[in-house]
Amino acid sequence: MVKLAHLLPGIGSTVVSIVVGYFAAQIYSRGDLASAVITGLAFIGIIVLAIAGWGMSFALIGEKEEETVKVAKSQSDEILRIYMARQKAMLETLDETVVLLKEIRDVLKGGVGNE
Repeated sequence: MVKLAHLLPGIGSTVVSIVVGYFAAQIYSRGDLASAVITGLAFIGIIVLAIAGWGMSFALIGEKEEETVKVAKSQSDEILRIYMARQKAMLETLDETVVLLKEIRDVLKGGVGNE
């Protein structure tokens, strides 16, 4: 899920672009070359600012997804390691049980043969 904090650069750049665009449009007057150039540069800056802001937002979202994948991978590795340790302990317990059952079998065989 995308958090609002990841979208703030994009939203902020869009708001600033709208405000700057409004004031650039207020400055422009027909027939004045200087105001036309300033307004044109302002609109080019607005476009660059908005693209950069949304680019940073999407970069933050992608970074968060990569971090989530890394955390999930490390957690699954830890779970696998714990499971393997549990299985080894169970096998050792079963080996001890087999030895004990063989001893019981030998004792029972020895008791049956003496009678």
